[in-house]
Amino acid sequence: MIDLNIPKYSLITYYRDKRGEPKGVLVAVPTQYKGDFSIGYAQCRKGDKFSKKMGLKIALGRAVF
Repeated sequence: MIDLNIPKYSLITYYRDKRGEPKGVLVAVPTQYKGDFSIGYAQCRKGDKFSKKMGLKIALGRAVF
């Protein structure tokens, strides 16, 4: 599938438009502190085509710092 290093116990959810097309992704990944999570997101602009692989890569990068 996608060659990304996704941490264990991560949450990945996609935002979809009225037609069911993905437009953004939100991720929550655990931090080094017990019970804490870091959030990252990626959303495409109006008129752009969303890429799940690129969106997930950007969101994970934002969540992990």
